[in-house]
Amino acid sequence: MGQGALPSPGNVIKCTLQFTETGGLTYGSHFYLGYTGGPVTSADAGTIATNMRAGWLLGMPAHFPSTVTLVSCKTQDLSSNTGVVQVNTTPAASTGGGNAVESGVSICVRFLTAAHYRGGHPKIFLPPGMTTDVVQPSSWSGTLQSAIVTGWNQMISQIMSSVLSSCALSGQVAVSWFKGPITNTDPSPWAPKNVPKLRPTPVVLPVQSIQVTPLIASQRRRRQSTGA
Repeated sequence: MGQGALPSPGNVIKCTLQFTETGGLTYGSHFYLGYTGGPVTSADAGTIATNMRAGWLLGMPAHFPSTVTLVSCKTQDLSSNTGVVQVNTTPAASTGGGNAVESGVSICVRFLTAAHYRGGHPKIFLPPGMTTDVVQPSSWSGTLQSAIVTGWNQMISQIMSSVLSSCALSGQVAVSWFKGPITNTDPSPWAPKNVPKLRPTPVVLPVQSIQVTPLIASQRRRRQSTGA
């Protein structure tokens, strides 16, 4: 569902990391930033995208195989359906010397908030680590988990250092657009019985900390339970 079909969460910027893997696999992951002031100008959205890339380069490339490249960093102001969009398209190659575990494998990073509930929690899926990072057939090493937490926090700190004129960043946030299921009115026999219920007003929660899930995750239909 496109952003135009969803209610605005208010002063929130959607940040998207777009990756490619050798062989043609392309995928992306996104997270959110809160801000005060606004609306965000094109220049400031571009500054955030540039600092996203610079922050990624601080601590992340060494933990991914050279077959993985960050190809773009995109920012989108969600305060309205006409919020600005900017994209930094300068590639950032990974520098890890090992082999990727498998095409489509990923590292799951969970974003922890003050809310307690059952069901899906905010998370992001990053590219695969290397075979040297696997300590069991289904787990990432503790060393890799700690390194990704450090690298992610470095990237967020770099973004937060952005000098902006139209707004002030308040930190990473999670956005919930849905709560609970409703009956699906699609008459198709192949349609799911229930679909997520859209909130009239999205809930925005500050991210308090992050964790890397030990279990190896997958980009392929999210086939692995992350324990969330």
